[in-house]
Amino acid sequence: MALSNAERQRRHYEKQKEARKKPGDITAALQTTPFFEFYGEHPDTDSFELPLQLANLNVPVFADDGPAVFPPEVHGLDLPKADNSIERAELIVASLIDAAAGLASIINEYKRKEIVDRIDEIETGDLTTPEARKQALNDIVQLKRMLQQLDKQVRWTFPQWKVLK
Repeated sequence: MALSNAERQRRHYEKQKEARKKPGDITAALQTTPFFEFYGEHPDTDSFELPLQLANLNVPVFADDGPAVFPPEVHGLDLPKADNSIERAELIVASLIDAAAGLASIINEYKRKEIVDRIDEIETGDLTTPEARKQALNDIVQLKRMLQQLDKQVRWTFPQWKVLK
């Protein structure tokens, strides 16, 4: 049975997504200097290390071209393969993006709950005077705007770090 255009496109995007999850890329055959050496000599490593330090996170060390070493807590999971320093760096980028998205989602949920709780408080509060009703209406409008803003997605741009076919 012939695939619809939408189905072909969906499969194409699924293949691309899977390829992005795999370690390395088509530039691997071109790489002559190990990434850890390049990283060690790069003048702008602070742009990576300082934000991690500000977030009180340990800065990954690229001291050799060895494989990724995973903590015991994650053994038994389907772990990605990262056999050298460039694959470890790519894994770190993917992991940081996933972690940021996960934390952003939790923060979003927290703020939504707090805003909805505040709206509920206002609606069940004492609205007997015209001034109180007017203030409550203004507060609810402002809180609903906050919820609308939290409904939106944000997009951050990064330099491309994986080269796919």
